[in-house]
Amino acid sequence: MAETKSSHAGLTRRSFLKTTGAVAGAAAVGGAVLPTSLGLAEERDSPVQGETKFSGSCRGNCFQGCFLNYVVRDGRVVRTEARDFPDPQYNRICLKGLTLPERIYSDTRIKYPMRRVEGTPRGGGEWERLSWDETFEYIAEKWGGYIKEYGSNSICFSICNGNSGFSMNAYVRLQDVFGFTNLVFFADNALFCGTIDALGFGKNWNANDPSDIPNARCVVLWGSNMTESQIQQWHFVADARENGAKLVVIDPVFTGSAAKADLYVSPRPGSDAALALGMMHIVLEKGWQDEAFLRDNTVAPFLCKEEGGHLRAADIGMDASGIAEADLSKKSIIVAKSETEFGMVDDVDDPLLEGRFEINGIKCATAYTLLLEEIAKYTPEYTSKICDVPVETLYELTEVFCKNSPVFTYQGLGQEHYVNGHYPYIAAATLHMLTGNLGKPGASCGYIRPNDTYNLGKMATSPEASGNVKIEGYTIVSDSKRISISSMQLPEILETHKYGDVEVNLKSMYCYANNFLGVITERETFRKAIDQLELFIVADNHMSETAQYADLVLPVTEWCEYTEVHGRTTLYPFLTLQEKAVDPLYESKCDWDIIRGIGTALGRADAFDMTVEEFLEGSLGSEKWAKINQDKAIYHDYFVKAGYKCVHGEGGVYPTDTGRAQFYIEKSSRGAMKEMDDNPTRDRTGQYLCHWEAPNEAWPDNPLYEKYPLVLYQEHAKWRTHTQFSYQPWLREFDPEPIVKIHPEDAAARGIEDGDIVRVFNDRGYVVVKCVFNEGLRRGMVNIPHGWQADQFIEGHYGDLLNRTVSPWVNNNNYNDVLVEIEKQ
Repeated sequence: MAETKSSHAGLTRRSFLKTTGAVAGAAAVGGAVLPTSLGLAEERDSPVQGETKFSGSCRGNCFQGCFLNYVVRDGRVVRTEARDFPDPQYNRICLKGLTLPERIYSDTRIKYPMRRVEGTPRGGGEWERLSWDETFEYIAEKWGGYIKEYGSNSICFSICNGNSGFSMNAYVRLQDVFGFTNLVFFADNALFCGTIDALGFGKNWNANDPSDIPNARCVVLWGSNMTESQIQQWHFVADARENGAKLVVIDPVFTGSAAKADLYVSPRPGSDAALALGMMHIVLEKGWQDEAFLRDNTVAPFLCKEEGGHLRAADIGMDASGIAEADLSKKSIIVAKSETEFGMVDDVDDPLLEGRFEINGIKCATAYTLLLEEIAKYTPEYTSKICDVPVETLYELTEVFCKNSPVFTYQGLGQEHYVNGHYPYIAAATLHMLTGNLGKPGASCGYIRPNDTYNLGKMATSPEASGNVKIEGYTIVSDSKRISISSMQLPEILETHKYGDVEVNLKSMYCYANNFLGVITERETFRKAIDQLELFIVADNHMSETAQYADLVLPVTEWCEYTEVHGRTTLYPFLTLQEKAVDPLYESKCDWDIIRGIGTALGRADAFDMTVEEFLEGSLGSEKWAKINQDKAIYHDYFVKAGYKCVHGEGGVYPTDTGRAQFYIEKSSRGAMKEMDDNPTRDRTGQYLCHWEAPNEAWPDNPLYEKYPLVLYQEHAKWRTHTQFSYQPWLREFDPEPIVKIHPEDAAARGIEDGDIVRVFNDRGYVVVKCVFNEGLRRGMVNIPHGWQADQFIEGHYGDLLNRTVSPWVNNNNYNDVLVEIEKQ
């Protein structure tokens, strides 16, 4: 790589670092010589004799998945560096990816299986070492007894975001074979639900590829501080700005992204849906709506019954016999040809957009008519009051949005972490429908994530699932069907032994890729719930706070210590190969080998008789498996070549129930679980159209606001991915400890100085941290950056401040729907 010239006395970046001694310091970690954090700036192509490079990716689930080289010398990883994708515009690496060598050799690594010493408390830190044979025998003995007495669903598995490799689907295979319970960790589900309901679920989820951002004339970062949480994508926004695009940032907090914006709007936390609806009111007032797009690409002309749901041919006795059964639901929807003439959607070329009708005694209206009536409520004055945004700013925002088409709205999780957090995403998508900003280059408003499933579902299912299981000389018939239950209801399930009408007497919980206690809301409630379990198992590579609370800890390999494929939870259109770069440290095993060991001990070796490489080949197919081993990174099936821009909804076709973009949502596509399941008999009154509802707790009208007048939120910082990387010394040089950020005026009202140690508290719990002033916060907000663990707080835990209240429509951890107060210690 050529050295970059500098205007400072001819110094290059490398020579500057050498001159200042930035690369002179080194740390010996496990025998490997690793640079200090400043030394990470060394050129990646520096030739060093005896080094070997292995392909890999960062799989901590920040939805990036950067392609890496693991550089190995003398059998140890000495550094990581960005590796070239087939399309170089995606080549990136962040500070977290650069610290992976330190993570591999960290003293927080779990070295061997450990069991809590009998009679000592959970979390007490007293362990006895086990061999793997002893571990598998112990699990089989305990689980065998639970299965015999309480049934297979007495054992549950919980995953979160710690590892997004393909082979993790083998845990589903283990659950499927034995009928174990899937405990779903609901995080970010409001975003998923809202975007899928409105825009469907396709190959790239429901947004254009990030490489399409430079085609926009207006980029809206809504609830996304890309310069912190997804910095690898920022260059696409920078390219759009260089092309003349406007940048709008909508966020209650003045962030790094906001500092780059042409227009920054700071709405009251939890008011985003109202803001979108208020913008729609102005769109209609100014006549900026795109009626042709609404007619041809959305559900706008579809007739909707007064009691709810689309009017179909069967409702009015119209013959739909020529429509295939698979298409009947969407193709038999009725539209109005005139005030008195009606037909099925494909039979009417120019249906009416507005109107109310009565057909064969059934009162109905077009979906667009209903939307107009909802939007009419959100006058600029009413919206201004809800959002605490000046009326003139609402007009300016809407004009920038409408006069600079196409618009690419990149949505983060800022508006999601509230009860009813799905509404903002439906409302934003509706705004894009109203203005025709979908289905073309530069126009997008969804969630970006490749969704090719390959053969993962097939490999996750055993053809002989739920067969006879032999354990300890007796036979257990494991004929239970695998069920999924919500983690949010875990305390009630453990108390009542039921989930809805299903008997679920949980006795053991197995956490994998999941620091459960580090990221769950209302943490203390769940810690007490776990105390009701007889056996709590955690498989992890580092001693997280959840692992510290386990009865049995299983050491898992680091990402580069086994072969893996990555490509599902990433913003890149590639599958990447993680080559095995080094042997597993200590006695760690990859998750697949642990699964195989458990399955064998439980009497079903036949269902797990393969290597992880064979599992991956079965998932991809032999042809793709050979290609990825050769090229190390290959395009997803939907992404056909370099330079291709994947456009969601291109040609007016959307992967929804109606085949169109939906602002009227007849049936929620993924509401929640069991008692929250959406079904035809459930009353959806008030749920068909986007609207705004105040947060459950964090709103001034809540009487609790008098006692706790500060809204707590947790930013996603560049230094951690959830709680991963929280123990990295290199990163702690830049970000040493948990803090709470507060506006100086709010601090002054409480007699708090910058740097004081403070107690943040409410009726549920407290945390003690250092206070840092930040004038970028709105008054009445405080920010405790996300991703710290229990032993890093001075006292308490921020997870104890949170509450687990959920919407009746969307099961979700609502991290920001929280009121607190602060006092100086």
